[in-house]
Amino acid sequence: MDPIRVGLTARLPVIDGRLEDRSRTQVERGLVAETEAALSGRSSGHAPVLTGIGYAQALAQHPRELTMDELPVAMAQPTVNTPAAAPMVAPDSRVRWFEIERGSEAAILNYLKESI
Repeated sequence: MDPIRVGLTARLPVIDGRLEDRSRTQVERGLVAETEAALSGRSSGHAPVLTGIGYAQALAQHPRELTMDELPVAMAQPTVNTPAAAPMVAPDSRVRWFEIERGSEAAILNYLKESI
């Protein structure tokens, strides 16, 4: 049996909203404190532990270049997140693509049931 390939797509406003929510949650859960702890553990600002989405902005907040209110906004900017979040592959005709929207779960599950 061939693998069943399912892909998800979303309109840019949906992606932007999710990135904003994720960025705000990261800050609320202590991203700055985590970054400061990594730095106090003698990690350089270029250490692999600090290369994830949001850490560069947390490093900018560390010496207080950004306020805590500005930090999630900076993290959600397209120049920061879009390359990591956007698919970087050509469309694959073997993949059945579904738009992320309310009710898409049912369509995906129906497709999977019909495919097996």
